[in-house]
Amino acid sequence: MRPARSLLAGVAAAALACPAALRAQDLDALFTRTDALAGQGDYAGARSALQAGIQDPAGRNAVLARYGDVRDRLAEWSFREKHPLLRPAEMFAGTVEKWREKQRGIDLAWKWEALGVEQRLADFVPWKDDWLFRVPVGSAFSIELQGAWPAALQPVSFVVGVDAARTSGWRITPGFHRTKVKPELKMPRRAERFGDPREVLEASSEGLEEPGAGYSYSLEVKNGQFTLRSGSKKLAAYKTQHADLVPGWIGFCAPGLTAVRISGDLEKSAWEARQAARRLQLLDHYRLREYDLLADMPPWFAAAVAASAADTEFRPPPDAPEASKAAWAQLQHPPDGFDLAAWSTSAGLNEAQRAYAEALHAAGRGAWKECEAKATQALNGGLKFGPVMALRARGQFYSSHGEGMLRELAANIADWPIDCGHELARLRGRAYGPKGMLQALDQAIAAGALSPRVLTTRDRLAAALAGPAGQDSFRYDDAPNKVLVLSEGTKGEAEAVARAAFNSREMAVKVVPGVFTAKEAMTILHFTSDGSRAAFCARLGLDEQTDGYLPELRVSLFAGDPGKALEREKLNMAVWLHHLDGTLDIATAPEWFVYGNRAFFAAAEFEKGRLDYYTNMAMARRAKEVPAGLRFKPAELMLMSPAQWQAKKDQAEAESWILVHFFHRNEIPPYQGRMARYFHTLASGQDRQAAYTQAFGDLPEEQLNSAVALHRKAQVEKVE
Repeated sequence: MRPARSLLAGVAAAALACPAALRAQDLDALFTRTDALAGQGDYAGARSALQAGIQDPAGRNAVLARYGDVRDRLAEWSFREKHPLLRPAEMFAGTVEKWREKQRGIDLAWKWEALGVEQRLADFVPWKDDWLFRVPVGSAFSIELQGAWPAALQPVSFVVGVDAARTSGWRITPGFHRTKVKPELKMPRRAERFGDPREVLEASSEGLEEPGAGYSYSLEVKNGQFTLRSGSKKLAAYKTQHADLVPGWIGFCAPGLTAVRISGDLEKSAWEARQAARRLQLLDHYRLREYDLLADMPPWFAAAVAASAADTEFRPPPDAPEASKAAWAQLQHPPDGFDLAAWSTSAGLNEAQRAYAEALHAAGRGAWKECEAKATQALNGGLKFGPVMALRARGQFYSSHGEGMLRELAANIADWPIDCGHELARLRGRAYGPKGMLQALDQAIAAGALSPRVLTTRDRLAAALAGPAGQDSFRYDDAPNKVLVLSEGTKGEAEAVARAAFNSREMAVKVVPGVFTAKEAMTILHFTSDGSRAAFCARLGLDEQTDGYLPELRVSLFAGDPGKALEREKLNMAVWLHHLDGTLDIATAPEWFVYGNRAFFAAAEFEKGRLDYYTNMAMARRAKEVPAGLRFKPAELMLMSPAQWQAKKDQAEAESWILVHFFHRNEIPPYQGRMARYFHTLASGQDRQAAYTQAFGDLPEEQLNSAVALHRKAQVEKVE
């Protein structure tokens, strides 16, 4: 029996046949009319006119082909209706105590402890250990800081006059001298300009205050004179020789901070830019977190979304025996002891259904060649079903790495828009990159793929490709080296991330040759702090702890400075997974290989063709918990099932690093070429058992155990 085509495809076909269907040029004309209304400030009228123009189901194809354009317009106009004019109070997360319109003068206050990460980031830019107010100020301003001294004393400081590139400015540190609590601790008072031109206004250890329970410092700047106070007590006054450089970014570094107050006149161009940026920031938040698209779209759209919700990935075929459907979702990751053949027989599956079940089971094991063969058998047996087509394409991709399956998926999108469209996006992302993935998602939606998994992925990916700070993101495109960094930082910071990412990928290419490089640039979203990364993830509806490589979006998130060792380790790990995922499916590839190499690359450096790798001390410390012998024998580790790995993850990851480190350090007989053979077997679509047998099966087990145990002992002994 041939299953009916999806409901969505049927509706799409009916719309195509309708002679009154809205055409692309009609939609363009509708956009022109509604955009004109919006340009006149009539956002409610523009929104209503667009809604009226797309009501008829006959125009479905034209609307879905421009889904992103329709959605973005409706969302923005809905937002503009709710926020017709952004007042100063809406421009900041802090409290606007006073606003002087003519000179753009403002008094702002923040209760720092009460602010969430997203609220802090709305008004301040994290920069190294400082927070910079997002709107540059003129030559007259003041900053007040109140806080509680932390137990481990750290200095409080002001930064002012910071230039756009963040390479120069003044730092004023009040200093302190602790004598009442031992050990005695002294931090000199300093007032100096960093960058060019340099200027030292004070560097003194005289007259320092004893730190009490809390601090209250203020800095007032006027006519090139800096006045520093503690409470009402004047600590120092300085006159700069470079008063013309005072306007710019201002901020602070203040451990234990509880309250901030800033007063000053905002630069005109900076204020106008801030208004535009804040509106986009609020719009972005509204579009992703608050906007109800279904309420704005016509009934035919909402009905199609509801109908598509049941089209889950790799679901049972519609004519499968009822007794089989409950267990279908477990076929990729069945419980221990599951007998697929016995289950297929007892469930009463026919030959084509059995082949589909076997293809799913093979996919869960990473046996992609077998998966492709079984899915082909199911299709040839009469099961013309979207999930089977998607499964065959995935199996073919991870075993032959050609593009034939991409063309086949594209050809089947009209009949199976969700299954074939979603899989096309996934595989185009691996072969090309996130732009190719977004194009495929739009192609799927145009064909009628209105499943939440398609729409949500599309909207998140579009937001990610806009950058961490939207239009304010700095775009560093290293086209020759195929690295694209979208940064909320400066050009120099973005360039440093791009250079480090390229070196990290070159290191992976050198150590594990044969991994395919995607046709698009590797895309990395760079954040200046973990807080801004967490806020970005929350805005996209992701877990705030999300970090590193995101397979579902084919981009990597990186927060920090690659010049710092610990932060470079994070980037190296993300780049390895990002690079590998275009050749092996990291969700099903053997964990010891994926994560052992990740830990190996974390503690390695590659510069100008030279590779240096070190002991990963974090992994070595974990391994030291079992100081002698082997926690897992190599064969046991290599053949662990995903469930076994998860149950023993911490120790298994440490032992995997030791095993990977052993093979990379021992490219001599009898171990020479083993890792390369193992990787190429996996890349040909074989599972972990076949790869182990072909690469390591002829090694005497006790010989390998003894050699790895000695290597393990040497690494563990490096831990103090």
